[in-house]
Amino acid sequence: MSQVVFSSWGRQIVDNRQGGGADAASVQLKLPEHYLDEGPVSAFMGWDGLVVFDRDVDVVAMAAEYMKRVQEKYCCAKCTPGKKGTRILQDTLARIVSGHGEEQDLAIIESLSDLLQNCKCTLCMTSVTPVLDSVKYFREDYLAYIRRERKPSPAAAYHDKLTAPCTDRCPAHIDIPSYIEEIKNYRFEESLDVIRRNMPIPAVCGRVCPHPCESACRRGLVDEPISIMVLKRVASDHEWMHHKQPPMQPKPKKDKKVCIIGGGPAGASCAYYLALEGFQVTILDMLPEPGGTVAVGIPDYRMPRHLLRREYDIIRSLGVEIRFNTKVGRDVSL
Repeated sequence: MSQVVFSSWGRQIVDNRQGGGADAASVQLKLPEHYLDEGPVSAFMGWDGLVVFDRDVDVVAMAAEYMKRVQEKYCCAKCTPGKKGTRILQDTLARIVSGHGEEQDLAIIESLSDLLQNCKCTLCMTSVTPVLDSVKYFREDYLAYIRRERKPSPAAAYHDKLTAPCTDRCPAHIDIPSYIEEIKNYRFEESLDVIRRNMPIPAVCGRVCPHPCESACRRGLVDEPISIMVLKRVASDHEWMHHKQPPMQPKPKKDKKVCIIGGGPAGASCAYYLALEGFQVTILDMLPEPGGTVAVGIPDYRMPRHLLRREYDIIRSLGVEIRFNTKVGRDVSL
């Protein structure tokens, strides 16, 4: 577990720059500690603050690069506060890093927070948060640039990724904006492909999901949240009504076998992704039908059984074996 040098994430300040240390778990950080296969993350900036894992990170240079990407890649430019505010932030930070900054630039950065609160969306509104945190808690680093006592460190490898609030709130972290965009363009198969990357039973989650994503939907700031759950159901029902099968392409079969106890949504999801990776999977379930609690705890009018069975038939088509009426300890032993 990575040691946290500094964190303002979630408005919880953890400062170990003078010694000591706390790991990401102890300060309840739910942030990536590794990025793809490129090694550990040295620092992280986002809508809720700043996290530093490596003491050698140039926070000022990172803030400048962060705001540059916010302004050039993610700002929609549909409102003046967002368009102008992020541009002024970008230019001000670039001026400081290039050695042409002045102390009054820090006051400009701090004052822009009020301007960005008038944005129409929360992307630009919250983009200033980690920059303000860096100015407040790493002020001496900024002053070192302004006094020409410091020069930019060699360029680090910066990576950016936009995560919508709805995706962040989704337990499966489905790319919700992408699949909604596909549905808008009547590309239902492509929409389901996006959904199934993270969750293989869209007909179920399109009906009985508690949809926490909708409580985070930014559209709710204007009128009502988008019906994210129902849209998932629309895509799934389109596939069923047109008798289409998902174009799954499992990897070549492996010699390894996996046994999963329980055929509910969790067990089915595990079996689905293992089968796609080429594992030989067997599910043992004590019930006489597929679905687990969904099958025995949710009435048919909310979760039609023929659609539930269809989801499991898709999983079976990958070569997954499901043994019903099989209880571990009674019918089989480990």
